[in-house]
Amino acid sequence: MLYELGIRTNLRLFLEQLLQVFFVGLTIGLQRTVIPALAESEFGVAEGTMTALFAFVVSFGAVKGAMNFVSGRLSERAGRRRVLIWGWIVALPIPFVILYA
Repeated sequence: MLYELGIRTNLRLFLEQLLQVFFVGLTIGLQRTVIPALAESEFGVAEGTMTALFAFVVSFGAVKGAMNFVSGRLSERAGRRRVLIWGWIVALPIPFVILYA
């Protein structure tokens, strides 16, 4: 199978990847603001300490690592595109749940 190179010839795939990166950026941005605030308000961590900063790194790394295994196995069975769409469906309501909870 011969692959054609270039953004113009692969515009649909490029836009799908761009959208995926956008949603990951939104999630990381949300986590950077919410996790330290939760560490301070819910768990009594002093403001500006390294613990609040590490909470973001540890929580993101643990969830990302676990979900890589799950999504990898699912994508082998159901297909990569379906798993990405399922992830978007699950992830889109999360900011609203956090905001209104």
